Amino acid sequence: VCLDEDVIFINASIGDVDSILWDFGDGADPASATGSGPFTVSYSTAGNKTVSLTLYVDGDGSTETKENYISVSLVPIVSFTYSFDDQNGQMVYFTNTSTNINDSTTYKWTFGEVVFVSYNENPSYTYETEGNYDVKLIVYNSDNCYDDTTITITTVGISDYNLYSDNEISIYPVPATNQITINSLVKANIEIYNIAGQQVFSIVTGNKTEHIDISTFEKGVYFIKIEDSDKIITKKLIIE
Repeated sequence: VCLDEDVIFINASIGDVDSILWDFGDGADPASATGSGPFTVSYSTAGNKTVSLTLYVDGDGSTETKENYISVSLVPIVSFTYSFDDQNGQMVYFTNTSTNINDSTTYKWTFGEVVFVSYNENPSYTYETEGNYDVKLIVYNSDNCYDDTTITITTVGISDYNLYSDNEISIYPVPATNQITINSLVKANIEIYNIAGQQVFSIVTGNKTEHIDISTFEKGVYFIKIEDSDKIITKKLIIE
């Protein structure tokens, strides 16, 4: 059974007795009872529970004890976080942050778009179009104990997420605030100029990712000059 799930106990003994005493085990609510029942009991702690039933006749007691009679499993507490791909605002990475999980835990994700299900613990999903989507995660422990939660996410398109992108170099996001990221598969000279034409930053990149701190730049319009072995491109950069 699951934590806080109801369990029904009924005396199945044969013969007349003067009184009946139950002990439902650790974490039971109620912990004990008298009479034949039925009694509705739930458990506030996980683990194996030992239950005993004692029958009294003329002052003498006869007890039956069932060791580890009931196994109580934790109910997962479901939560997750998500983040967008740096270059594509329609590709989303999901991270399971649920608690009360164990080795037998399984996961079921739906992403709010057509009938697509993932059973990975930490999946990713690429949406076909921009929009709002209800993402649902159900987490199952042993004995089918489960919990679920739904979060609405909003995706954005590639065109709204990249300042510049080709097969070799990408620069994002736009507009920018405190940082821009440059992914480069080739050697390139990248320079930033303010609206007055003054160079305020330069870097030579090559087959790596650079995170450029622009938090000290004044808000406004800038220009990025990208020069590699076969082309020179200038793009407008807005810093908010």
